[in-house]
Formats: sequence, structure tokens, C-alpha cells
Amino acid sequence: MTSPVLTAADRLPAEGRPRVALILGAGGPVGHAFHAGVLAALCEWGWDPRDADLIIGTSIGSLTGALLRAGMAPADMVARLVGDEVSPTCQRLVARAGGWPHLVADLTSDPAAWGGFSLTGSPHLLAALARHPRRFRPGLLLAALTRPGRVPQTVIVDTVDRMFDSVWSERALWVCAVDADTGERVVFGRESSLPVTLGTAVAASSSVPALFGPLHAHGRRFLDGGLHSPVNSDLVLEADLALDVVVMSVPMGIGAWPRRSGRDLPGRWLNHWVAGRGVKPLAHRGVPVLTFEPGPEELEVMHYDVFQLAHRPDIARRAHRSAARRLAEAGATPALAQLAGVQAFEP
Repeated sequence: MTSPVLTAADRLPAEGRPRVALILGAGGPVGHAFHAGVLAALCEWGWDPRDADLIIGTSIGSLTGALLRAGMAPADMVARLVGDEVSPTCQRLVARAGGWPHLVADLTSDPAAWGGFSLTGSPHLLAALARHPRRFRPGLLLAALTRPGRVPQTVIVDTVDRMFDSVWSERALWVCAVDADTGERVVFGRESSLPVTLGTAVAASSSVPALFGPLHAHGRRFLDGGLHSPVNSDLVLEADLALDVVVMSVPMGIGAWPRRSGRDLPGRWLNHWVAGRGVKPLAHRGVPVLTFEPGPEELEVMHYDVFQLAHRPDIARRAHRSAARRLAEAGATPALAQLAGVQAFEP
């Protein structure tokens, strides 16, 4: 079943819209394709993700969130990926930015750009993890044992900053990164956060170890927020919002039993569990949590190479189709608060 295209008149008026937090997880260019498909399906079913009261973005999720806050429609994200024409509004936005942000567009995993394994990659981070074992994450250990990569972040910083007239989005956008020397999570965009431009925050959140070097700001170094968590979904508990719904897109998770085996599946099961654990307290309070993760259809073309660009059009289409099917089967209406009937995957 295909999803209906709702007009503006079909959507809820501002005073009737539910209060929604949107959580966008890590996953590289492949993850952006998944986000785009899911967000486009939600938009067609009556809720525009640009209306989210809070967006929490990690790695590519921070960049996707910035695009939403800049005013880019999810349909344009999908159109760019599948080779269709984008809207005039999108064309103007990209022209103002001076091009598409590199992670969304054409960044590949060129082996020459990667830094190699090194026992002396980051002695400060290794020492910090030894002193504070509760901060330990497998990704942080790998980051501590690799040399910095050679891909510059300036293209991300510049293109994102040019999208905004101010240094940050006017609407709430929290961007997750990690301190490269202590392993602590850092959240940009809150009142207590370090004052950086949105482009700097997005680049910090997207600084994949061994591909990029750490992002420097205020005398500190920052790495990819996905090293702490693939989604950082627990942050939504800190938001001072009376939320009606939490919507979560987890490209590196798993949303149904796959029709294949693969070395990426254990990590996906772990990411699924981490994402769900972060929002479980809200679910226990009766706040619906609507989670989208790759199912069998998407996993046929999604593995753990998040820079495999060849399948992005197909991933976007499949993610859109799967999300629309779930919403249709649940009888979802434009009132997103009624989406509690869309069941989450429980292994």
C-alpha cells in the first residue's frame, strides 16, 4: 500500500499538534538515506518532521536534523538521493549553502584517507577510559587506538553555517559529540553548551575516528557522537517538555528479524537495545515511542559500510515504503499522538 499525500489543509493546525521529540541516529551517508525515507513517509502521513519541538541528532543524524531546521523538506532529501528534481525552495537553500553538505552528498570511504591502527593514537583518551571505566564504549577504545584521518571537516562547517542566518537554529536542535581526550559526551545546542556555530557542532558530531581528525573548538577536541551511543536517546529525558510522542530513526539498529546473516547483526541488536533502553522511562510513563529501524527489506542492501553510496537510492525508497506500510497498517492519522498503535519490534 502506498501512503496518501496529504495537503497542508489535512495537517493539524499549530495549536492542535502534539509535542514531539525527534531523535535521529548515526549511520553515515547510508544512514541519511534511511532517515530521508522514513521522514518523507511521516510527512506524507500528516506530520512534518520540521515541526518537531526538539531534534536530537547524532553524527549523520545531526546533519539531517540541521537540514530539517534549515527548512529542507524530507521529500527533497529523497529526491536528491534518487536523482529526481528538488523543489525551488531546496534549490535556493543549497545555493545559499554553496553545495550539499559533504556527508550527505558524496563522501566515500577512500582507503587512502583512513588513519591506521596505532597503540599511541590517543594516550589521553586511553588514560581517561582507564580512570573512568563507566565511560568505556567499544567505539571509544577503537578511536583511542587509531591515527587521525585526512578528510577535512571545513566543507561540513562552511556549508551548514551558510544555511543559517544566525549561529544556531532558532528551534531546539541538540547535537551530540564526544570529548576526544576524556571520552565524555558533549551536547551542543542547550543553554549550558559551549558556544559554537551549528556547522562546527555538526562537524564535531560527524568526526568519524580515523577518517576525520578531531574537530577543535574552545581549546578542546571533539569526535563523533556515535562513539557514545548510536542515538543518545536518553537525552530526551532531560528535555523540559511535556511530550506527547517520541519519534526515533535508528539506521544502525534492527527493526525485524532479518532474512540474512552478517557480521553487522550483533552490533545492530546492541544498538536496538541501547536505543530502546534510553526512552524506556518515557514509555513507562505512557508517552508513545515510535521507532523506525531497518527491517528485512532494507537490510538486504544495508550492511555496516556506512559509506557505501551505491545503494543509497534503493535504501531511501525501501525505508520510505516500509515506514509508510507500518503507518498504514496501524491506521495512523495526522494526529501523531495517535501513533501509539504502531508497535515497536521486540526480539
